[in-house]
Amino acid sequence: MTLGFIVPFYNEGAALGNVLRKIDKLKLPGFTKCLIMVDDGSNDGAFHLAATFAKTNPNYHFIQHRMNCGKGRAIKTAVEQVDCDWYCIIDADGELDPDDIKFCDFEADVHIGYRWDSLKNKSGWYRWGNKALTRAYSVLLRFKFQDVACGFKVFGNEFAQWVRWFEEDRFGFDFEFACKAVEYDNKIGQFPVGYDRRAKGKKLHWLRDGLRALYCLWRYR
Repeated sequence: MTLGFIVPFYNEGAALGNVLRKIDKLKLPGFTKCLIMVDDGSNDGAFHLAATFAKTNPNYHFIQHRMNCGKGRAIKTAVEQVDCDWYCIIDADGELDPDDIKFCDFEADVHIGYRWDSLKNKSGWYRWGNKALTRAYSVLLRFKFQDVACGFKVFGNEFAQWVRWFEEDRFGFDFEFACKAVEYDNKIGQFPVGYDRRAKGKKLHWLRDGLRALYCLWRYR
C-alpha cells in the first residue's frame, strides 16, 4: 500500500527543508512511502528547495501553483494528481512532527491528530479559542472531537474522492474536513501528536479564521 505525505507550502523556505528530511527518514513497515509537495505560489525560494528534493526519489512529486490559491486548494491538487491508498497531511511550518504517524492505527478511514498535551503551555487565547471551537463542533456534529483544528490528518483513498470536491480552498479546509468526515463515517480515529508552535510567521488570523471556522460549522454540518 502507498502512503502519500501531502505537504502544502507557501513561503516556508526556512522550515520546509527540515520537514521534508524528516519524512524522507521515516520507516513505514507495510507501506510504500510517497511524498507530494505542493508549492502554493511561493516567492521565497521554497520552490527551488522542493523541486530539488523531488529529484531524489521517483516516489517524490513536486506540483506548483502559479499563484497563491490556499492550503485547501493545494491539498485537493495533490489528491487529484497523485493516487495513493492512504494520504497524510503535514503542514510545512515544522510545528508538527511527521514521525507521529506511528501513533495512527489506520483502523478507521479518517484520522485526525490532537495536540492537547502539547498545548498546555501555549498562549491562553490560542488554547482556549481552539478548545471552544472543538467543543462547538463536538456538540453540533454529535461526535467528540479532541482537537478539531489540528492539521495532522490521515485518510484513505475512498475519502480522498470526497476531498476532491471540498469547497474550502484556504484554512477553512480543516473545518470542512471535520464536518465531511462525520458525514462520511462517524468512526473517526484520533491520535496524539506533538506540537511546537512557532512564535513568528503564523499565517492564521484568530478573528478571520475563527469566524470562518464558525461559518464552516453552519455551512457543512
